[in-house]
Amino acid sequence: MPVRSCLVCGTPRSGSSMLCGLLKSSGVAGRAEEYFWRGDEAFWAKRWDASAPAESPWPDYLRAALSEGTTPNGVFAAKVMWGYFDDLLTNLATLPASSGLDAAQLLRRTFPDLRFVLIRRADTIAQAVSLARAHLTGVWYRPAGSDPGPDPDYNYDLIDGLLHLVDEHNTAWMRWFDEHNIEPCTVTYEDLDADPAGVTRRVLAFLDVDPSSAQPITAQTERQGTALNTTWVARYQAERRSRPPTD
Repeated sequence: MPVRSCLVCGTPRSGSSMLCGLLKSSGVAGRAEEYFWRGDEAFWAKRWDASAPAESPWPDYLRAALSEGTTPNGVFAAKVMWGYFDDLLTNLATLPASSGLDAAQLLRRTFPDLRFVLIRRADTIAQAVSLARAHLTGVWYRPAGSDPGPDPDYNYDLIDGLLHLVDEHNTAWMRWFDEHNIEPCTVTYEDLDADPAGVTRRVLAFLDVDPSSAQPITAQTERQGTALNTTWVARYQAERRSRPPTD
């Protein structure tokens, strides 16, 4: 079981998979996956030869997740998106002796010596375009060396709606951290993309993990964006300028 914990918090297509893969490659920063997303619970339950949370006591699933996500040095890590963060808190509130605890207290009681890492993307239009492509193709991440597949059709309304959603979720994360007086280690996708190993080492230092104890830090996922993303960003910006303002 862990002695130190990390929750990588973000929004879809913010670079969270890239960061989690880099941290995992170090061998000393936990094995961050989306253990607490309802869409992945059945996968993890099958892997652990256990029942999904809806079919068995939450503590059983939690214990298996803590075991899976903890590296031999005792560091646990998981990735959490704002869109299902409340699901995690609701499940934690079902644990014994949870009455009267607020969200931060529930998390800290469950995850020892908890640290928060927030990853954001400065260019939220590029993020919305990337997210739209994922929705349209069903491809959310690609292992290194894999084929990106055929290009989908451009959809202004989808990009625009996802841009507003990204902004709302980013704001919600910041509000939550402010409400609970938490200062996360903040990482931007742009910095991570420019210096993957350097930013990863900064996160390791934030976790009080000696970077010299890490294995070689290597990317585990392929860059998702192509020239099509750049084309869509420019097209969206041009179309948005030409549209009448809305209230």
